[in-house]
Amino acid sequence: MFNLSLIQFEADYGEFLLRTQEADGSWYRAYDLEGNPITEPAFWFGTTIYEQKSSTATSIPFLVKLYEITGDKKYLKAAENAGRFVREIIVNRVRFNGGIHDSIYAKGQLIDNESIYFQMIALLALYKATKEEYFLKGAHDAARINASWTVLWDVPMPEESTLAKFNFRSTGIGACDTPGAGYVHPFELSGVAETAEIAELTNDRELMTVAELLWHGCNQTVATPEKDWGYAYTGLQEEGYLISWWANDDPMFGNTGFGKRWKGEGNKTCFPWIPAVAVSCYWKLIDHFGSADFNEIKNKSLIQN
Repeated sequence: MFNLSLIQFEADYGEFLLRTQEADGSWYRAYDLEGNPITEPAFWFGTTIYEQKSSTATSIPFLVKLYEITGDKKYLKAAENAGRFVREIIVNRVRFNGGIHDSIYAKGQLIDNESIYFQMIALLALYKATKEEYFLKGAHDAARINASWTVLWDVPMPEESTLAKFNFRSTGIGACDTPGAGYVHPFELSGVAETAEIAELTNDRELMTVAELLWHGCNQTVATPEKDWGYAYTGLQEEGYLISWWANDDPMFGNTGFGKRWKGEGNKTCFPWIPAVAVSCYWKLIDHFGSADFNEIKNKSLIQN
């Protein structure tokens, strides 16, 4: 049964989104208690619409789900309007960026893999709700941009480093940020199932290969009884790893207080999102494809040439 207070909260938030949606279908990144957009300081919230409205896609799957629960088409209409903004302004123009409000970086928003991932998820949700090819095309384009953040070679690690000791392979792991340090992390597991589903819908074999690479590359560093990666407990996994593209560690990472952020090392095992994205991805693969084995997924979902 649904928790009644949760349902009411979702309905209230849905009404807030309807009330604050801009004429172009977008939302700003933040609002005050009266529902007014927060745009200052501009250094943090953005000086262009690409920055100020960069979070628009995150509300779309919620509105689609609210439509499915209530049957009220006003939620789907709002989601569609937002989807058109996302496809035309963010995906088509390749102007994606994102960032958290308490970022440790000098700039509040970054161009990173997560900021295009949300556009992909949103447009796929809209296609599944409407069956409009317009949204599938946008989801496919976003997925291919998202795929471009996948590392496709094994960056050599210092022999004495932790990653070298445990034979870490960077192929198939998701690039995170764009600094010279070459920071990678397993968050892209969060979108592997959707990437595979878009590949199925478009019969894009290369995109399916990317999904498979991410599935294996991002899962490789989970501590198991056979290979514990030096962690304290089985099941742990670090947030990210420094692989330094140009063998030069970025000073931005050296002064963040997390320690040992240099080539061949990882950082932080305490965040719950780390196992959550892997478990979520597993169940999404099972729910949609009936399997998490990519050999089976490919055989079932792709048209054989």
